[in-house]
Amino acid sequence: MKISKSMWEKRNKNIFLDIFIWNYNVVRENALTNLKKGQYN
Repeated sequence: MKISKSMWEKRNKNIFLDIFIWNYNVVRENALTNLKKGQYN
């Protein structure tokens, strides 16, 4: 079975998007945690 170029590009784009969203969520969680720590210190 031959994988079409567009299918492959779409898959890569989705992987990139997943990583981007995951990184965004991690950074946001860290920022919120730091904000809370800052408030109580």
